[in-house]
Amino acid sequence: MSKYYTRQEYEEAKDLIQGRSSYRPQIGMILGSGLNPLAEAVKDADRISYADIPHFPRPTVEGHAGQLVLGRLQGADVAIMQGRVHFYE
Repeated sequence: MSKYYTRQEYEEAKDLIQGRSSYRPQIGMILGSGLNPLAEAVKDADRISYADIPHFPRPTVEGHAGQLVLGRLQGADVAIMQGRVHFYE
């Protein structure tokens, strides 16, 4: 069964992310394990473990790093989810 998040929970996650990074990306990407090198190409990256983000699900699949990467890629500010939670987790 999926969990529904409250506005308060979203705000807590947002506040933690904004407190750890000055980036305000307009581009977001979700990477699977095969695209991990793309996250490594992000310049001046702020990396936040999913475990540090309140109410954020954590992937359990091998090869999913489980971190949010904020920084610059090809001249644009990006937010990259390096790993994700699958429906079956």
